Amino acid sequence: RGKDYSLVLTAKHVVMTATKLTVSFYGDEVEHDAYVLMMAGDLDLAVVKVEHRHDFEAVLSDNLEHGVFTEVWRIGAGLTGEIHASNGHIAETGNYFMQISAGVNKGDSGGPVFAFEDGKWRVVGITIAVGLKNVIFPKGVPLNAITSSPNIGYAHDTLSFMEFLTGM
Repeated sequence: RGKDYSLVLTAKHVVMTATKLTVSFYGDEVEHDAYVLMMAGDLDLAVVKVEHRHDFEAVLSDNLEHGVFTEVWRIGAGLTGEIHASNGHIAETGNYFMQISAGVNKGDSGGPVFAFEDGKWRVVGITIAVGLKNVIFPKGVPLNAITSSPNIGYAHDTLSFMEFLTGM
């Protein structure tokens, strides 16, 4: 509180080639100037600093082990820019990523994945892919563990962004 900026955790491939960034928050028609503050080396994660203080704060989960079949909701904007959500469950976890059945659409990368913990919806992942296009998977992910399907999405998990954020 008291800051005049907001920090946004997103997918690196969404912002890595941008020459100019603007961010609009849900319910706010104004575009705010932003810039990439930090990008992860081996992971598809980035932090964007927005030159505007937004009142909403998403709570990051501190649970590093989300089990298979945990219910999740993911939010994205797709190619149209219209905010939408879908729900599903965690289908598989490991090596800093989770496979989710919450229908991810092209253009949804960088959006949050939420799970209900301790009476609150908390961010447990960041959407990075649908199918295999544009995926930056961490080292050590076996290719036979990766499924290409329009109904399967991938997200970096809590462990990946907690380790990334401690380096800030």
